[in-house]
Amino acid sequence: MPNISSLRIVRVLRPLRTISQLPGLKKIIESLTKSIESLLNVIFLLVFLLTVFSIVGILCMRGMFHARCRLTPYPLTMPHNCTSTFEPCWNDYISAALESPASHRCVMFENDNKHWTQSTSPWYQQGPQNCFWPIDWDDERVCSLNSMGRYKCPTAANEVERTCGSNFDRFGNRRFISSNEPYGFSRMNSGTFYESLNWGYTNFDTFFDAFLTMFQIITMEGWTDILYQSIDSWGTLPSVVLYLIIIVLAGHIALNLVLAVISESIEKLEQENEQHQNFPVTSVSKVDEIRVDHESYQIGDRNKLSKAIISNSQKAMMVCITLNTIVLACDHYGISDDFEKLLEIFNFILSSVFFAEMCLIIHAVGIKEYIRCAADLSLDSMDVTKLLIPHILLQ
Repeated sequence: MPNISSLRIVRVLRPLRTISQLPGLKKIIESLTKSIESLLNVIFLLVFLLTVFSIVGILCMRGMFHARCRLTPYPLTMPHNCTSTFEPCWNDYISAALESPASHRCVMFENDNKHWTQSTSPWYQQGPQNCFWPIDWDDERVCSLNSMGRYKCPTAANEVERTCGSNFDRFGNRRFISSNEPYGFSRMNSGTFYESLNWGYTNFDTFFDAFLTMFQIITMEGWTDILYQSIDSWGTLPSVVLYLIIIVLAGHIALNLVLAVISESIEKLEQENEQHQNFPVTSVSKVDEIRVDHESYQIGDRNKLSKAIISNSQKAMMVCITLNTIVLACDHYGISDDFEKLLEIFNFILSSVFFAEMCLIIHAVGIKEYIRCAADLSLDSMDVTKLLIPHILLQ
């Protein structure tokens, strides 16, 4: 037999059976389904706003989130006998470099020059160097490379002067080679690899990074941290104005439009239900006609035992669905073999219950009626979703 264990993921769909048991949940699902077309327009508007603000962020704050306070005025050469910050010799090398930075300087050309271009920059012509620029690890704030930024690197008494610098030059050319020495992670990420800086994922260097950053801002989850970085590096007034516009337009208006569209769909659905209830319903005579009311299910002239079990098993099936959801949620990484076997036993028992219910419904209504109703769960003439669920797909 081929290995089909991956098909067990279909069991995740079993909790969807609660939709047939809860009329309120069913109404919400139907409203979401009918509002997809309108929601696409709102999503398009939201993506458009995110795109516009992402481009604005790239134009105004590109590369600014990499600036950090450095211990030396320029990058230093890598020591030959020490390649990790975790080695005791590293602190000795940094102490010697702070006393005499010029003797440990990596390259002789300057860090940046406003007269350079991207192609004339020595960092582009010479390429990335085997250097590093020591950071003040006690200061996790982003510093400002221009006069508008709020945060300037402080210099305490009896300490060396701090220099605001980046692992990239002003044109985005890489200064250093991509090596895990000496930090244990990429040397180019040393300026942003902090939890307080979101590990360097939120920035405006590329469109993808800017779009991700803007998406986090409009969710209003941790957006103030990004705002503080913008204030420190770019400036207080422009950052506050830009972020207020983003929060108002994208974070409040656009996102609330989604709720408005769904609310409108729910109102339309309720109006349709009221019109349907006032409309006279003509009966259709069939041998296996299904009549559904609020208390019990009367199913033609089929087996009385099947009818009785189906009519009184709704609460029991809700319990089984809930237990099945709990069993599925108990799976986790690092699960023991005994606990996994126990979950498999519960899954087998619940699968048997669902299979037995499917057999009873097929015996009560017939296979043709079962397939027809399972394929068309949106009939307005009767609430078949409270009786018939596509059990075959969920087993």
